[in-house]
Amino acid sequence: MSLLIESIRLEEGEVYLIDYHQGRLDDSRMAMGWTGHLSIEEELSRMDLPRTGIHKIRLLYGSAFVESTCTPYTHRPIRSLRVVRADSLTYPYKYADRTGIEQVFAQRRDCDDVICIRHGVVTDSSYCTLCFGDGTTWYTPDTPLLPGVMRQFLLDQGILKPRRITVEEIPSFQAIGCINAMRPLERTEVIPCSAVAGLDKLL
Repeated sequence: MSLLIESIRLEEGEVYLIDYHQGRLDDSRMAMGWTGHLSIEEELSRMDLPRTGIHKIRLLYGSAFVESTCTPYTHRPIRSLRVVRADSLTYPYKYADRTGIEQVFAQRRDCDDVICIRHGVVTDSSYCTLCFGDGTTWYTPDTPLLPGVMRQFLLDQGILKPRRITVEEIPSFQAIGCINAMRPLERTEVIPCSAVAGLDKLL
């Protein structure tokens, strides 16, 4: 069985969304049948965490924590997206083994990332939750491959609204943003939907 990971943002000494990460870890371990309790807060207390800059904490775990690292984070701009059919792709938990996603990502050609389409419906990019803006509201697909912690936080805050988004509907939106635990919505690049590649192949 594949190990799982949590990727957590540490910025200027503050750990972000730790309750959301703990909740996902608990739910994932229960689904895997792993017993006992793992505390992210206790694991972080054993690490020598920096107090300045933006860092990515990566916790690899199964029935116990296997490896915990903290490395400087470099933002990777996402300015172009290609739609890719991925009907057989599943990623319900944050597995360390990303083979299926990497195979889809390899089809991006000259774009920075992909929009994974399952049976005609928008899911996620290779690393991010997708947000679609119409000029007044940000929506996120109600069919994600992986329900992200930043996605859930923004849903709880009322900043995002969930809805079914089909591949045919992509051009009707104005912009797309790519978010995850390391990429808050206010810092993500805004990609015009008119610039999404590959739509002519799937429509």
